[in-house]
Amino acid sequence: GCNIEAHMFADAIDRFKAQGATVDGITAGNTDQLQAFSTETEHCAGKFTVAADANSAIAHQYDAVINLMGRTMDNRTSYVIAPDYSILYSYTDLKPQQHIDLSLDAVTKWRAAHPG
Repeated sequence: GCNIEAHMFADAIDRFKAQGATVDGITAGNTDQLQAFSTETEHCAGKFTVAADANSAIAHQYDAVINLMGRTMDNRTSYVIAPDYSILYSYTDLKPQQHIDLSLDAVTKWRAAHPG
């Protein structure tokens, strides 16, 4: 799912930029492979930054951790954060398909209400 989601965000990056938005990713998984993941065409294609959250500290701060079959893991959550750092929108679902469209919709609505 993370690979698909990263690729989908990379494909949609120009639509986010058109709204003045920046896309960043954070992952607790496979942080030793982050450089390759960030630059490979099949994933982020170098179009956005992915930060390492090796001990899931950020995920815990944002309450984005779940227990799945006895294993603690980061939940797939997308946040739209305003320039004042307030969270405008969050969406949680392990399936990656809706993250891009719903996040872009939130950015577009915010931009319409805050032109310039």
